[in-house]
Amino acid sequence: MEPFEQSLPANPAVLQGFRQSLSNWLGGAEIGQVAQDALVLAAHEAVANGIEHGSGSPVRVQGTVENGDLVVEITTNGSWGSTSESEDTLAERGRGVALMRGLTELQLRVDDDCVVIRLRPPQP
Repeated sequence: MEPFEQSLPANPAVLQGFRQSLSNWLGGAEIGQVAQDALVLAAHEAVANGIEHGSGSPVRVQGTVENGDLVVEITTNGSWGSTSESEDTLAERGRGVALMRGLTELQLRVDDDCVVIRLRPPQP
């Protein structure tokens, strides 16, 4: 399966096209429709947050298969607020992180200058 890569401008108008592109790419993965839908929704939420809170910089999305595991990684510039924010603080700001965590296996890294979200399909 070829990697998926997109750099999206900080413009909410790109979200629908992004969802379709990611859904098309995931169609080649050996995961069920429920897992595909969960990944698309969680990635949409991550990209939307990056557009809203990512300091106007593009949001980068990469989809790969690592050691047989499908991974979708979303990277934004900025830290979605102050540089002291942690995963717990981000979780308190809204329901986006909880949504992503409920739909996928989520890894979230918040640095001083970027946020990296790694999503994996939910395990049955």
